[in-house]
Amino acid sequence: MFNLLLFSGLFVLSLCIPKGLSRQSDNMEFDSDLESSQFLLTDRNFRSSAPLTGHADSTHTSERRNRVQRAVVEMLADEGSGMLEVTTTTTKRPVTTATTTTTTTAIATTTTTAIATTAITTTAITTTATTATSNRPRFIVGVRVLLLKAFNSDFSNPQSSAYQQQTASVVSWCTPIYRRRYGSMFFRVLVISLRSSTRYRQDNTEVEIQVEFDQDAPETAPTSDDVVLALKQEASSSNPLSVDTDNIVVTRAPRVTPNARFTTNETFVLSLLTINSTSFRDRASLIKKELEPFFQEDFSPDFICLTPKSFSVGTVYPTSILHLSDLCFTYNATLPSATAIYNTMLRAARSGKLSLDIISVNGTSVSASSSGDISSKISLFTTCSLTLLSLLVTRPW
Repeated sequence: MFNLLLFSGLFVLSLCIPKGLSRQSDNMEFDSDLESSQFLLTDRNFRSSAPLTGHADSTHTSERRNRVQRAVVEMLADEGSGMLEVTTTTTKRPVTTATTTTTTTAIATTTTTAIATTAITTTAITTTATTATSNRPRFIVGVRVLLLKAFNSDFSNPQSSAYQQQTASVVSWCTPIYRRRYGSMFFRVLVISLRSSTRYRQDNTEVEIQVEFDQDAPETAPTSDDVVLALKQEASSSNPLSVDTDNIVVTRAPRVTPNARFTTNETFVLSLLTINSTSFRDRASLIKKELEPFFQEDFSPDFICLTPKSFSVGTVYPTSILHLSDLCFTYNATLPSATAIYNTMLRAARSGKLSLDIISVNGTSVSASSSGDISSKISLFTTCSLTLLSLLVTRPW
């Protein structure tokens, strides 16, 4: 240890010797113009972070400096105190740090993009599920009701609180009436407008409503007269809105034609005579499900629904069921002819897509209609053949 301290002191002293005196010693002097260096005792490996530099023309001085350094290293190795490490200050830019930052940013961008794509897909799947609904119009009956209540000028503004309160009162009164009367077939009541009416020499309030029914319900669609009667009967016993029962009238209603009559090859059961029975409802649902798509194809957008009215025993075919149904169209539609309805029924019967075995439409056998078409084609062929034969016979050869 003493030798180590002694030699370290001599080494530091040699660094302080002026340049002129350093040339007199071959082993221990250094050039005074050498850059100052720091020496650090670390492990047993000798490393330098940057090369030591001196004057370009002092090669002799560099050799002496190297000899001194090697001597110090060897001595330190003998003492077991470790090696010297020469370190210098550098000015290199932290390129590695910049590269790491760039890589991190790229990963974050990729993750964000993946999340955004998932959100759009979820949205696309949702828009596709909401779109699959029936595009047939509802069964709607328009009704005008007179209230013996002074008209408020705010009723002309649908955004006013007075208008909204009055319409809410009308809907709250009508809804339970129709729900009790029509059950699941009833859909909703909407208020179209509030108007002033000068009847009875004062400005009363006239309410325009529309009563909507589910076109897919198996029950028989109500008549417009029955829709009005329901309000009149309720107002005669409970009348919180001061309804004038003499002034409840229909403003519009679906157009109905009763031309859908057909027979199926099935055994009739007595429960089909009762409209509220399970058998009646199940058969009505089956008929609507299988036949309505054909009418919608032929009479869209005016076709609303097919409404089964009654079932009975077939007269021509003993083991058959006679079906009587109404066809409902929008209030401003042009009703199809009986021939057009017959052709649609015939197309459905021959489509091969029905579980119903339709054997006649409007009293005409489906098979007879088919054979009639064939017979007409045969008759035409026969007529042409006979004409050609007569020409051949009468022509002189």
